[in-house]
Order: sequence, then structure tokens, then C-alpha cells
Amino acid sequence: MPGSSGRHVTGIILTALLLVLFFPASSPASLPLLGSPGDAYVFGADSPVTATHPAPQQTPDISGHIAVWQDQRVEGNYRERIFLKDLSQPDSAEQALTPDMSFQGHPAISGNLVAWQQRVGSTQQIYYMYLGGPGPFALTSPSQSQFGPAVFGSRIVFGEGGSRDHDLFMVDLTQGERVPVSATPGRNGQAAIDGDWVVWINNDEYNFSRPAVNDVYAKNLATGELRQITTDGGSVQQAQPDISGNRIVWSVNGSFNHSLFLHDLNTGQTINLPGSDYAERPSIEGDIIVWGKYWPEPKIYMHDLTTGITQPVSNAGGAYVYWPAYSSGHVIWSDDRDGMRVIYQNRMGERARELAERYKPELRMGPNEIFNPKPIEMMLGMPDSYLRKWGDENFEPVLNPSKDELASDCNDPGCYMDLAGDAVACGGGENSCRIDHGLTWSQYAKPYFKHQSEYPNTVYARVVQRSDGAGDETAIQYWLHYPVNNFPELLHEGDWELVQVRLNGDLQPYRADYSQHGGGTWRNWDKVEGQGDRPVVYVAAGSHANYFDAGGEKGKHSIARVPSWISWDATSASGRKPGYELSLLPGSDSESYEQPYEWLNFPGRWGEFTDARMCIEAGYRQGDRDGSPGPAFQHSWRHPFTWLPDDACEGCNDENAEGTDVQITAKSPVDIHIYDSQGNHTGKNASGGIDEQIPGAAYLEYPGLERKSIIIRGGSASDSYRIEIEGTGNGICELILTAPDRLLGEVDTLRYQAIEVTAATQAFLNLDSSKDFTLSIDDDGDGQIDVIKEPDASLNKIVDFTAPAAVSDLEVIETTSGSATLRFTATGDDGTIGTAASYDLRYLTEPVTEENWEHASSVPGLADPLESGLTESVSVDGLSAGTTYYFGLRVYDDAALYSQISNVAATTTKMPQLGWTIQRVYWGSWDDYYNRLLSIDYTMSNTGTGIAGFAAVQDSICIPATVYVVTTMPLAAGDIDPSSSLGLTLKYYVPTDVGSFTVMTYATCEDDAGRIYWFPGPLA
Repeated sequence: MPGSSGRHVTGIILTALLLVLFFPASSPASLPLLGSPGDAYVFGADSPVTATHPAPQQTPDISGHIAVWQDQRVEGNYRERIFLKDLSQPDSAEQALTPDMSFQGHPAISGNLVAWQQRVGSTQQIYYMYLGGPGPFALTSPSQSQFGPAVFGSRIVFGEGGSRDHDLFMVDLTQGERVPVSATPGRNGQAAIDGDWVVWINNDEYNFSRPAVNDVYAKNLATGELRQITTDGGSVQQAQPDISGNRIVWSVNGSFNHSLFLHDLNTGQTINLPGSDYAERPSIEGDIIVWGKYWPEPKIYMHDLTTGITQPVSNAGGAYVYWPAYSSGHVIWSDDRDGMRVIYQNRMGERARELAERYKPELRMGPNEIFNPKPIEMMLGMPDSYLRKWGDENFEPVLNPSKDELASDCNDPGCYMDLAGDAVACGGGENSCRIDHGLTWSQYAKPYFKHQSEYPNTVYARVVQRSDGAGDETAIQYWLHYPVNNFPELLHEGDWELVQVRLNGDLQPYRADYSQHGGGTWRNWDKVEGQGDRPVVYVAAGSHANYFDAGGEKGKHSIARVPSWISWDATSASGRKPGYELSLLPGSDSESYEQPYEWLNFPGRWGEFTDARMCIEAGYRQGDRDGSPGPAFQHSWRHPFTWLPDDACEGCNDENAEGTDVQITAKSPVDIHIYDSQGNHTGKNASGGIDEQIPGAAYLEYPGLERKSIIIRGGSASDSYRIEIEGTGNGICELILTAPDRLLGEVDTLRYQAIEVTAATQAFLNLDSSKDFTLSIDDDGDGQIDVIKEPDASLNKIVDFTAPAAVSDLEVIETTSGSATLRFTATGDDGTIGTAASYDLRYLTEPVTEENWEHASSVPGLADPLESGLTESVSVDGLSAGTTYYFGLRVYDDAALYSQISNVAATTTKMPQLGWTIQRVYWGSWDDYYNRLLSIDYTMSNTGTGIAGFAAVQDSICIPATVYVVTTMPLAAGDIDPSSSLGLTLKYYVPTDVGSFTVMTYATCEDDAGRIYWFPGPLA
């Protein structure tokens, strides 16, 4: 009968497919893999291990971060001792392992066990001790000389014997038993141990008058297995083996050119280590091998077995570098660059790619920006994109050249890549300052939009370490290539821009450099807006110049050589943030780059060569509208640390040093120091480093400006400071002192001019509430004050030091799916008095705190504050639905002072959630029964928190497919409030041969922000 279904209809069936991926086994661990030249490790600054080194130091070893070495300094009655230092505490002092013993050498360390050879009478003995434990203890009796200890765990291996015949022995300190290691005749020595394996050199015909016959041997202490690794006889000399796990590395001298060989004990495979010419004394731990290179430039080198990359470790080297040792990211070695053999160190940082990923910029594009940074393949592969040569009629243009064809087909600066458009015509012609938007759209924007999805957004990264001897630092360069620069006054094809992050010797960021119109500006890192470690870059619309902020009035930035009446470089705080991939480039310069970087060799222009100029007479320059040269042919690539001058700093305190923080600025030749009342120091220290011990203090030096400054942010003259000046040479010095007194609400600015100084000059000034600004000068450094100098000029200003009070009643009064409205009471300019200057409202998906404030999203376009005590309301748009947000507010006054963060207000944005159930399955009438039209009544419910607007059934899919819905789709259901439902009916055609079927029904709705939701998911 029509009221019964007579059919079985099941609910929704979801099927999951399990995809199992099988990966091939990795390459044998002993074989170097192919690595990217750009993906090398980044090292810090190499420096002496000890602050003072009055005598030679040599034969170092390291385990973890504890370094040991033989030190020949004389202290009292003791000399030639073993010293050690904890490299994880660089400011700690080195110490003698056994302060009351002498004549020690060749230390070896494993964990906290140290062994060495000790001269006792006319023989050498092996001694040992555990760090922090009793000792030292003699390992052996003095019946014969012992030498060259090697340690692992509790095992000590050493040589013993006369001048011709040496044997190797092992003592396990947990057992105390002396076990023979070598069973071969001759001289056995240069032992190394790791786990159960001992390796050494055997010389069975030791004779000074003829070539040595020596080979590398290995023995397993657990099984007794003995292996002869090499069988080269007298043709070459093996030396200095080391072992880690199953790998043995040693040096081979053939024709006076040492190189390194690597043997895998598991596979029996031996290889010549790539890039190891003129190498000696290798050290291996895990996948890392280090060695000393003695010609043509003495340096320490490293090879990574996981990537196959060989790279220098030391920034510089002496006439001789020797005996490197590596452990846990620390490399130490003996170096004579200081005129005496001294132990140097360097610390391995992350790989270049890891650093580049950490600091990759967050781009915020200018208003209505069309183009994103794209890979060079886009310019090469666009339709009608040709390689051409300027002024050469005989050159046959090349359509869509490949990367390796660029330089080979046209290796000339007159070559250029040419997109299909006409850059000069799209720019309105050479003499026009107006863009032809129609041409620009048809010739550049439309083809770009059509093909942009074929090429992922890409930024090229390069990590380069300074090598000019002027300092120890690293630059991370981010090269951005835009297909077109469509700024009206400067439209041209191809646009290379640069964002650069600079790291100090400890691989910490201290500065960022942004390119702008052939030049650029820089800021100290603490003044760079950032999302985590990622600097925010405001990209100007069209020109793609990079800025540190969203600009002044209407987001515009002015350019010095362009008339002010031109609206130049628009940026936006709310600009879109395109994601992108990083492509890593080589860090070091090369005369010729190989695959896959061969495109860097192209000397021409990336964009049409026009020889046209800008239309602005003040900025006239022929060729301004040509495409840009590639990165490797730009000054900033070749000179990453000097392409921006010191005076291009943006955000540094001004040269006059007139501010609201304690600041002393000196124009050379002097060093400056400030001490607070607790004796904390800021300035250069005795070892040449920088102390910044005073809270809020920063030391700034601008070599190009011959200027040095110390700033104490938040400092006040009433806190009491002592300023000291030390001459560094002969000349005239000028001092500028900013002395705020926060208790009195005023700032004094003092200038001291024409001070004659020598290297012996010292000067002193006490900065306190007495306001005695006289400068005491000791001309000759004899401790007597020779001159009392008053300021040559002074200025007193009344300054606001009272910050606005924090808002305490911030609350969310209304929430939609995409917005939240907040309410609070205005505080004031000075505490709760007056009218503040601006608000900074931020939000996160976790509680807002001082620690994460810089990472929070800032709400743009806030209105100016109302008078203290009035009620404020702010609407925050662009939020995600169904998400919990936390809001915090800071209040700023017209002196840029700001309040503490307000109380945190939280809310969860609304979101619809559709669901439906089958209420009834039936034949609606006899006609429906005979026509096989089955009715199903559904109840559609909104179980979410927001209105489900324009709810509609989009489709209903049946299995088998011979069953199908006949109701016209989509079927509008209307708006459904939260916790409400409505009913609807669908009809299905069901053939007579179908006894049951499954149905999957898809529906959509919109939230109050117009965003569309699919339930249970998008229709495939």
C-alpha cells in the first residue's frame, strides 16, 4: 500500500581508503649523497678557546662541549699541563685539570673520562681521572714508556714499547684487566676507539732511511676479529685514523698531497672522500668529518656524509692549522694565526635551509597588487617569451629558452628576456607619467592570471657568511622576482627585489635590510615588526619596494629623488599575505654556477631592454625602465654586508641624539662606557666583545659614520650613571648626551665639542639628579684631571613621561561568525587624565600576554580615542567562524608612551552546523508507486551557534546509480536559526529490480559573513 515503503534505505555510508607507501632503502651510510651547495651548515665566529694564551697550546680533544688540550704556559713551578674548558659557557675561565702536576701531553676525553701521557722520570706513563671525581691515577707501571691514549666510555687504549716496536693495549676501568690489542709486528700507534672497535696504524718496516710500509688495521675487542683495512705497502703512507660507529677515516699521503679515505666496516667499501685534497688529521663523529687543510689556504674543513657537502669551518686560518676535533656541533683545533699556536673553536649552527625557513619574510602586498613573486621559469615559459639581444640584428631570438640555454645562447649584458607585452607603451610612452591600464591588463595582467597557477609563488634564498675579515656574521638573502613592475612612473618587465636578515657571530638576528628602488634601508632587529622570527615586509603596490611599516598618511612612502607631488609607493597594513616556496641558492660566489643554478650565469636583463628613462626630470636616468639584472650580477649579491651604507639606517636614533632615553653619542676616535649604580657595564669589554649588562641598554656602532652610541631605554638621570670615555687615537671628539629626568618630567640635551683626544685620553661624567654636567678630562692618562669642560650647548625640554592607564573593562558585547564587537572605557593620556593618542587592539587564538603580543594580529583602522571616562566600541572583522579569540588592548599617548595590556576579553565566533535525519520513507500515492517515485521526509537541523542562511539541498547521490533523485536540485530550504529545524521531502526514482539502496545527501548554507559551508563535505 502507498503508506509503506516496501524498500530498505540505509543511512549515509562513508568508505575510507588506506594508502600504503613503500620507500626504497636509503643509500649506504658510508657513501656521500648528492647535496645542494646552498644547504651547507652555517658556522659561528671562530675564536680562541681561552681569553689569555701566554704559551703554545696543542693536541686538543673534545667530548660533548668539554674541550681539553696540552698547554705549555708556566704558572709557578708547573708547566705543560692539561687544561680544559666548558664551551657551553663561553664566559667561564679555562682551568688546569691537575693544577699541581707538570709535563703532561696528548689528552683524550670521552664523556667525563680524561686520559693523557705523563712524563715520569725518563719514561712516559698513562694517567687518567674522571671530571669532578678523585684522581689523577696512574693506569700503568713505569716499566716501559706508554703513549698516545685514546678513550671511549671506560676503556683506554694506549701504545707501549721502544723506538722500533710498539704494541697497543686496552684497559677497561670497570674491570682493570690489561688486554693486548695489536698482534702485528713493528710500530703500532695512532690508535682511536669507538665502541668495540679499535683502529690504528701499523708500520712493520719502520726505518727513517726509506719509505714506511704502513697500513690501517682494525680490531673488534668483543669478538677478537682483526682486519687489515689497507694493503698499500710502501707506495703511500696512511696516517691518523679515526672511527665512529662502523666508519673509519684516515689520511693518505701520495706524492705529497694528503687526501682522506673512508671505509665502512659493515659493507667493506672504501672511498676517497670528495674535496679532501691537502688534508690531514681527520676527526669523525656520526655523519660529520672535519680535518685541517694545509694548502693553498690553511683552514679547517668539514664534510657531511648525509649530503656530500664539503665546506670550510673556520672563517680564517693561520700559516698552519692542525689537530681538529669534533663533537656535538663544536669544532676545535690548533691554530697559529696569533703568532703562537693557540686552540681555536667554532660552533656549528643550523643548515642554511633551516635558517632560511626560520627567518623567511611575511609579505604584505600593497593595495590592488596584481603580481606575486614567481620562479624564473614563469618568465622563461610564458607564451611568446623570447631571449633577445639589444641592437644585434643577426641574433636569432630564442622562444622559451631553458635555464641552461640562457647564458650559453646569449652570454652578453645586452641580452634580455622579453615577455610578449610592450613595457614602454603600457607605461604610457617614454614621456608619460601615466600608465595605460587597458594595455597593461591585456598584455601583462591577463596572461599572468591565466598562467599563474602553473608556477608556485617562489622566493629564492641564499645564506652567505662574511669572508672579508671585517667581522663574523651571516646574511640570509631573500630574492623576489616579479614578472612585471607596473608602477605608473616606472613600468618595466622583470623586477628583482631583496630582503636580507643579518645574523651576528652567534647566529642571532641583529639587523634587516630591505631593497627600495636601487637602494634600500635597514633597521636594527628589535625595531623590525615580526611574526615570530619572520620579519614583516610591506610591499609597495606595483613597484615592489620593501618597507618596514605601512607608511604615513594613506599608506604612502616618499622617495628622495622623486617630487613630493607624485603619490609614490602605496602599502597596506591589511594587505594580502601570499604564501610561497623557498628555493635555496648557493651561498658562496662562483665564476660559473652549475645545475640547477646555471641560470645565475645569465648576464643579461630579466625583462625587456628599452633604454627608456623615467618621465620625471628630477629622477632622470637612461635605462630606468629596463628589466633588472639577475641576482648574481647585482651589487647586493656580491657585497651582502656593505651594499647598504650605515647612514641608510631607518629607526635608529637620530644623529642629534635628542630623545627620551639616556643616550651618550660619541664621534670617534673614542670608546664609550656607562656604569649603573650596581656596577653593571655597557660598552666594549677587554676582550673586544660588547657588554650590555645594564637593563634596557644597547650599544650601537656605525663605522661609516664614525659614530658610537649607548642607549638605555627607560633610563633616567635620577637612576645615577657614570659615563667614561677612552681615547683610541688622535683626533677631535664630539659628545652628545641625552639626560632625561623622569621624576621631574624634563630632558636635558648637552653637546661637548672640539675635544682633543689621544690614545691616552680619559674623560668622566656623573649623570644624576644633581644635574652637574661638567666633563672631567685626563689628557695623558696619569689619573689626574687636566681639564674641566662645561657643555658647549644645552637644551632643556619638558617631556611627558606618564603613560596612559591600562583599560580594565574590555569586554565582547556581540559576536557574529566573522566579527566581534568590543566595548571598554577610555582611560587617558596621562594615566586616567586627558585624551590618549591611539589604540592598539590585537587578538590571538590563545590568551594575549606580554610574551606573545608581537605575534598577535593587529586590528587596522581604529578611530582616535575619546576623552577619558567615555565608552568606546570597536568592531573587529575578518575573523574565522567557530573560533575562540582572545583580545588585548594597549593605549598610546602623543609621546609614544603606552599602557600595560588590558584585561583579556574572549569570545567564540558563531558557525552554522547542518545535520539531517530521515523521518519517513513511503510511496506518496498510487501514481508514485506505479511510476517508481519514492518519497523520503527529512528533518534538516542547525546544531551550530550561528544562523544557517540560504540552507539548500545541493544533491542526493544514490548507490546503485540506477536510483536517483528526481526533485529539482538545488532545493532551497531557507534560513535556519541555531537549535532550529525544518522539514523537506525528496523524491527518488527506484527501479523495480532494486531492493535497497544507500543515499548520500549534500547540503549548503551561508553564515552571516556570506561564507559557504558544505555538509557533510564538498560535492565531489
